[in-house]
Amino acid sequence: MNSTILSIAASTLGTPPAFQMIAAASRGGFDALGLHMVPPPRWFRSDPDDLTETASTTEIRKRLDDAGLFPLALNAIYMVPETDRSVLESMLDVAAVLGARHYQVVILDHEKERALENFALAAALAKERDVRLALEFKDDSAIQTIGQAGKFIDAACAAPTSGICLDILHLSRSGGTPADIVNSKPGSIFYLELSDAPIGLPDSAQAIREESRRKRLLPGEGGLWIDDVLRALPRDTPIHLECPGTANPGFSLEEHAVRCGRLLREYLEAHL
Repeated sequence: MNSTILSIAASTLGTPPAFQMIAAASRGGFDALGLHMVPPPRWFRSDPDDLTETASTTEIRKRLDDAGLFPLALNAIYMVPETDRSVLESMLDVAAVLGARHYQVVILDHEKERALENFALAAALAKERDVRLALEFKDDSAIQTIGQAGKFIDAACAAPTSGICLDILHLSRSGGTPADIVNSKPGSIFYLELSDAPIGLPDSAQAIREESRRKRLLPGEGGLWIDDVLRALPRDTPIHLECPGTANPGFSLEEHAVRCGRLLREYLEAHL
């Protein structure tokens, strides 16, 4: 486990501003973190108050360097019909300045050829900036399964600088299993978004989305096949703790990060 990058997603801490996120991730003993730099399209948001980060990228980069942290992933490039080169360039320029390893991508454009063209363009621009694209599959996007994600990346000819963000909850709720990981192309999964949940499927699409956005559990608190997923992945696959809804009102932001880091390390030490 010592060689595995451990990261904490912004949503786990309630998506705070970058400076607070950096301080909390550092206190929690994480190697990396996720940052929300742009909001999703208004019609796609789960929270109407979701705002764009206001601190400058150079200020954020200095805080990251001072803390010895880096962004494992930025959220998110939302591919919509209006996506164009200038938007992609500006977003990826931010990623380069911050030293981000990945920019997460969600495909919301259901016109496949246009989505493929924009994804291929984004992959080329990302490569120029030494950033990788991590495609997330989820039930409320145009790419809903791990198999669809792999085929989409292949169709866009975007590998090896583009790959899959594997969210264990999305894998479960899309009907996937750890066997799908084993059957994926080697090297195609860039990092694991880790959480837990009851093994039973929620009873509606809306309930699945609510669970994903607000009701996840920390590893070991639910019934997902976490151990099987960990065994199916290379041991050095980065782990990004994505657990919105786990904050305790009695804990400060940094105290919650410390608790998350401790519980994650204890779980991995016991199960790897």
